[in-house]
Amino acid sequence: RAINIGLGRNCEETIDQEHLILDTDEDGAIQMDSLLARVHDILQSVYSWHEKHFIVDGQIGIWGGMNISDPYLLGSWRDTDILIHGPAVDEGAAAFNKNWHHLTGEKLQLRQYEKGLKNQVTGKDVKVQIIQHSPSINGDNHITDFLVAQLDRLQSGESAYFENAYFCTSTTLSPLYNAMINAAQRGVKVVVLTNSEVSSDLPAINNAAFHAYDDLLKAGVQIYERSDKRTIHSKIAVIGKDVSI
Repeated sequence: RAINIGLGRNCEETIDQEHLILDTDEDGAIQMDSLLARVHDILQSVYSWHEKHFIVDGQIGIWGGMNISDPYLLGSWRDTDILIHGPAVDEGAAAFNKNWHHLTGEKLQLRQYEKGLKNQVTGKDVKVQIIQHSPSINGDNHITDFLVAQLDRLQSGESAYFENAYFCTSTTLSPLYNAMINAAQRGVKVVVLTNSEVSSDLPAINNAAFHAYDDLLKAGVQIYERSDKRTIHSKIAVIGKDVSI
């Protein structure tokens, strides 16, 4: 049997059809270990990064969810990006340089941030840190660890808001799932905004996520799904009164 997991055309061309064959029981039911093994093979076949760096002369950087492509710029996608001006741009440039070196073996000599350089950016100074997450290369869980640590510090009466294109907290995201439940049970307002099967570009993810909703809702987590056809593509969180990622 074969299964369509919503890959784009360019990804489908890189996958051998043997990777899509699933083992079944005598009654025709798909064996879960076979499904997980095939999904792992597929993910290895479409190895890629999901980072978006846009850095101008080492002085200004934009980071967020938006891909640089016409469908994302002109289509019905809802994204959130942030513009950074300051020393943190150097951290973002270093993250880009790390990726470049991994692929090419070359280290770029990038222009560094220069304090006092004239620019058109105005705003209040805030503390900024760039968190790079490269699980396929380094085996890290930096972003998940950060979110869990921030949730764990919240007390009753505080709040945490999450907006994410794909809210599936099983397997590798189980620490975040548990942290959300624990936070809600001790009186933290935890709110999630994500896509519905109607608005998502990958509706199979919504179907896979449903089984985890029950325990989250019972604990007091509020989950909202977008009901129109405009797709949420942003990945942001506001935790407490002083942290956003």
